[in-house]
Amino acid sequence: MKDFIIIRSLFDQRKRLLSIHKDSIRFENKDNIQDLYTILPRENISGIRYGIRFIKGIKFYIGREYLIFIKDYYGRELKINFKIFYGRKLEQKNKLFNEIVNELWVNFFDEKVNSYYLKLKQNESFILADIHFKIDCIEFSKYKISYDDLSVKLIIITLLFFH
Repeated sequence: MKDFIIIRSLFDQRKRLLSIHKDSIRFENKDNIQDLYTILPRENISGIRYGIRFIKGIKFYIGREYLIFIKDYYGRELKINFKIFYGRKLEQKNKLFNEIVNELWVNFFDEKVNSYYLKLKQNESFILADIHFKIDCIEFSKYKISYDDLSVKLIIITLLFFH
């Protein structure tokens, strides 16, 4: 279990708690005192995407927004974000972002990626994001593509990120 304190921006200075447990993610992303937290159980987590969006001023970039989206099997997304302006606390925020992403991978996604990789190595068929991975090819819609034409590892990682 790991807890993180997130201050979203200059205009939202409230300290918000993000707790990443082996069995769930709990984030204080609401402002209603009776219902502050969004809780996402492990079994509902289906994907993740994350990145940094640069904030442009009139002539140059003035800040950045760190974004993490965790998707569940119902199509909903939990958004974890925070911003910095003018390089204030840049190293601290970079470190926080990296620690959160690493903790999410260790607790939720490493195991999934490894299981799909093992299935491929053991010549087992499986379906991921409406794509059927067979022993000799992948099939989606009306198309068949042989593994000789693909970098399989890259496809699995891409599907997990963007599904």
